[in-house]
Amino acid sequence: MLEATGRYEVKLTRDDDEFIPLTDRVQRAEAVNADLFLSIHADANHDSHIRGASVFTLSDQASDAGAAALATRENKADRIAGVDISNRDPSSARFSSIWRVGKPITCRSDWHRRSSMKLGRDVPLLNNTHRSAGFVVLKAPDIPSVLVELGVLSNWEEERSLRQPAYQQRLAGSIVRSINDYFEHVS
Repeated sequence: MLEATGRYEVKLTRDDDEFIPLTDRVQRAEAVNADLFLSIHADANHDSHIRGASVFTLSDQASDAGAAALATRENKADRIAGVDISNRDPSSARFSSIWRVGKPITCRSDWHRRSSMKLGRDVPLLNNTHRSAGFVVLKAPDIPSVLVELGVLSNWEEERSLRQPAYQQRLAGSIVRSINDYFEHVS
């Protein structure tokens, strides 16, 4: 859908079920001089009643305990896959805004607020949509980055919805509108 707008050249960090270490995903985005990095996931929760999409941005301080736990779990993906990340440089995590074409872009306030609103038009959102944490995949210092949780798979209704092509189209349309809106405000 993004490519169909004629405005974007989309590069995937992967197009199959191959595991890519988290920092390598960031490096792939940097290698193509990405203007935006979008990490798309589906969440799970111990409470099967929880449902809704959410948008996360980078912060050294997590917005809430759930965001901190999710970032910790996601960031362990490299260890689970057997990748040694102990020697990686954590310095790229230290930023609160990005400079582009001479003007600051505060990812948390601009992108997050607008993208959450766009998603909320078409899909249910978690109650706390303003979320942030130290996700490894969001640590490119020069690329605005967000992590989108499309829903909660441990909720059987939402899991069923996520399998439906019509619902997938609604999610994709929301993401496209969010990205369009983001670039209209930073250009």
